[in-house]
Amino acid sequence: LDPKKDIDGLTTYNIGLVTAGKGGFAPCTAKACIAILNHYNIPLEGKHVVVVGRSQVIGKPVALMALAAHGTVTMCHSRTSDLVEQVKRGDIIIAAAGRA
Repeated sequence: LDPKKDIDGLTTYNIGLVTAGKGGFAPCTAKACIAILNHYNIPLEGKHVVVVGRSQVIGKPVALMALAAHGTVTMCHSRTSDLVEQVKRGDIIIAAAGRA
């Protein structure tokens, strides 16, 4: 797939750009999470961001985008043994585990 046509941001080229904080196409839901925080003037810099979810479409990209915005990121998932404690420690929680 041509990276310029990869609007879901799933090619290695776009993943690399997002990882490096150099643009590229990021998955729209992950991009929307960051856009909502920006809209409400919620800075990520210096904040402990807990991302619950590790999918290629939301969890991983939003974690990389939070890192690029100078947040300190903890990634968790539905099988994290101390999930409740991890979430309590976060300043910003992004829940993208796909289950309640």
